[in-house]
Amino acid sequence: MAGVQQDRRPVSQPRVLDRELVPLRIAAAAAYYRVTGMTRRLEEDRLGETIHLMAIALSTVAPIYMATVGGAFVLSAAEIREFLFRPVKSKAPPDLDCLRIRKADMERGIETLKASRDAFWERPW
Repeated sequence: MAGVQQDRRPVSQPRVLDRELVPLRIAAAAAYYRVTGMTRRLEEDRLGETIHLMAIALSTVAPIYMATVGGAFVLSAAEIREFLFRPVKSKAPPDLDCLRIRKADMERGIETLKASRDAFWERPW
């Protein structure tokens, strides 16, 4: 993928990826339901966009990793823009398949987003 530096040392080896890291797509879906308190399933036509936007929200409060054959690498701010923000502007679906988040970071990120949700969602009054 363009913009990813291949000479970085992995922060996590492949054998620990499954234990420590969660696919960003799954983390974003879980975050959406926990942050918003929604209990009903999202409509299929809104699911992709909602997960993409929640992945962006998570990226603002937690490190995001690129999973490769050699391990996982923390994405730089420029890479986050490339993989998450650029698809919003181009209206192209993002490629979240190789992106991961640590479970502990996901939990802290969700709690941070929940605590700040009043700043993101309009109050119904």
